[in-house]
Amino acid sequence: MKSSKENILISEHAIVNSHKIGKYTKIWQFAIILKGARIGSNCNINCHTFIEDDVIIGNNVTIKSGVYLWNGTRIKDDVFIGPKWYLLTIYIPEAKKILSVKSYNWQRSFNRSKRYNSGWR
Repeated sequence: MKSSKENILISEHAIVNSHKIGKYTKIWQFAIILKGARIGSNCNINCHTFIEDDVIIGNNVTIKSGVYLWNGTRIKDDVFIGPKWYLLTIYIPEAKKILSVKSYNWQRSFNRSKRYNSGWR
């Protein structure tokens, strides 16, 4: 782990391009943080996370493994984000149109799951 004056711990296996990281923050292995990201103090960024340029993370935030934060994401202070959490960047009314009951063939999906799962009857 690399350490600096502000007690920031960064794993040697992390890729951190941002210089806007608060004091006492820990960034673990295989995390990728792009140049424009801002991370508050006393944060814990676990392994296998990806944080894009236009992301702002508050103070005392824990981000567990496998989390991807896309441009425009804002995380307030004192937030815990569990493993493999993701934020859809789809405009919700459009998602409702795409996933509506009328447009989705539920019977076809049901038959497909029956075919691939030989133990289910």
